[in-house]
Amino acid sequence: MKKEVFILGVGNNTSVYIDLAEACGFDVIGLYHYDLSRKGEIYFGKKILGSNEELFSENNLVGKSFSVSVGDNRLRVELSEKIRSMGGKVITLIHPTASVSPYATIDEGVTIQANAVVQAGVSIEEDSVVSYLAGVTHTSKIKKGCYIATRATVGAYITVDELAFVGMGATLVSEKLKRVGKRSVVGAGSLVISDVNDTQVVAGLPAKPIL
Repeated sequence: MKKEVFILGVGNNTSVYIDLAEACGFDVIGLYHYDLSRKGEIYFGKKILGSNEELFSENNLVGKSFSVSVGDNRLRVELSEKIRSMGGKVITLIHPTASVSPYATIDEGVTIQANAVVQAGVSIEEDSVVSYLAGVTHTSKIKKGCYIATRATVGAYITVDELAFVGMGATLVSEKLKRVGKRSVVGAGSLVISDVNDTQVVAGLPAKPIL
C-alpha cells in the first residue's frame, strides 16, 4: 500500500511536486490552496480539497503527511512549521534519479529534485529545496528554508544561510567564499567568488551587489 500525502500550495510548481511525490512512492490524495474559491477544482488529476485556512482550522493534523510546493522560502517555512505545530509531518522527497551520498545529512521536509547531486559531508536543513540538475559539493551546509535552483552549483566548504536563494546556473566557487547570508539572493548565472551579506542581492560575472 502506497503512503499518502497532501500537497499544500497550488501553482506552477505543483505539478512537479505531484510527479516527484509519485516517483518517491507516495499517493497524492489531494491539494490545498490559499484561495477557497478553487475548492473542488481538479488540478493535474488531483482535487483541491480546500483552503489553507480550512486545513489549519482542524483540531490537529496527527497522522497526516504533507509536502509544501511553495517557491517563496519564507512562506514555505511558515506553512511547514504550522503543519508540524499541529502534529502533521512534512515529508522529505528525494527523486530516484538524484545522487545523494549516504554520508550527507538530510533533514525533514527537504526536497531534492531529479538528477541533483549531494556529496558526502553535506548537510541540508529543514524545508530547503535542491532543484533538478543542481549540485552541492562535499562538506557544504544548506541551512533552513533555502532554495538552490536548477543547475546551480554550491562549491565545497560553503554555508548557504537561512532563507537564501541561489538562482539558476549560479556557481559558488570553492575556496573563494565561505558564506551566502540569510535571506540573500544570488542572481541566475552568477559567478560568486566572495561572501554574500545577509539580505544582499548579487549578480554578474563575477557577482557584485545590486541591492
